[in-house]
Amino acid sequence: MLSLLHRCSTHIRSPRASALSLVPRCFSITHCRPEAGSVPSNSELTKDAESRKNSNEAMKFRYANDPEYRAKLLAQNRDRNAHRYANDPEYRAKHLNRTLARLKARFANDPEYYAKWKARIKAHKYARYRSDAQFRARLEAEAAERRAKQDPVAREEELHRIRVYNKQKYANDYTHKQRLCLQLWLRRYVPVRKLTWRTHDAEMHADRVAHLCSGKGCGFERKLKLWMKRKDCDPALYDCYNCFASDWVPEKVFPIGYEHVVFGSGEKIEPRPVPLDAAGDEASKSANPSSGVDTIS
Repeated sequence: MLSLLHRCSTHIRSPRASALSLVPRCFSITHCRPEAGSVPSNSELTKDAESRKNSNEAMKFRYANDPEYRAKLLAQNRDRNAHRYANDPEYRAKHLNRTLARLKARFANDPEYYAKWKARIKAHKYARYRSDAQFRARLEAEAAERRAKQDPVAREEELHRIRVYNKQKYANDYTHKQRLCLQLWLRRYVPVRKLTWRTHDAEMHADRVAHLCSGKGCGFERKLKLWMKRKDCDPALYDCYNCFASDWVPEKVFPIGYEHVVFGSGEKIEPRPVPLDAAGDEASKSANPSSGVDTIS
């Protein structure tokens, strides 16, 4: 009986002993060395490279000639980049820095591109300012906050630069000078004179009145004292003075009978008679008011 147990125990090995016996085999160089048949030959490597090259060429050809495939790949790339941009702060910062560096380099070397870029950004911002009331209110609030926090010395320097610029523009830009002088003259004499225009009626208020400006330059609600109301419009349409006088045509912007006026010439502002067939009976009378005569300064 004992001899039988001894013979059987020689064939039963513990799991620990079995595991230890496998260690030399697993970490031996000969055991880890791949078989000769599993190593790709040079011809197989060449065929694989050629296959990848042909596949890339086919993808490039399809990308260039298949708009739907190209749009699909571009959409996938945009979605992948947008997802990573939104969820990876490091990638987002790297992307922004790379974009800013590229823009600064091009701005420095291409003045024409920089001018076009500024004009495009300005046009986009102004279009949004006109159409988006919340965006307009936010910009105005931010500007007011900046002015409140601005250093008094810096604020005074900024105002001085603005005054100098306005004086230079007034002296060198004839149309700007005439437009500004006409606005000041209208503010003074619209309430006391019966002035008539061919396309508009002037409304001068003691306090600011809100109207939706229908001009090309605005298109949003403003609060002004001087409004130019369009004739023969139902409902009523209003233009602010800047939009009304944006195209400087004396026959349009000046009241009837005052088209000859040139501000700054030193001549007296006197209305000239208007033929009845050109402006009608009422326009002719309004062009010859009985009020006093002014001097152009």
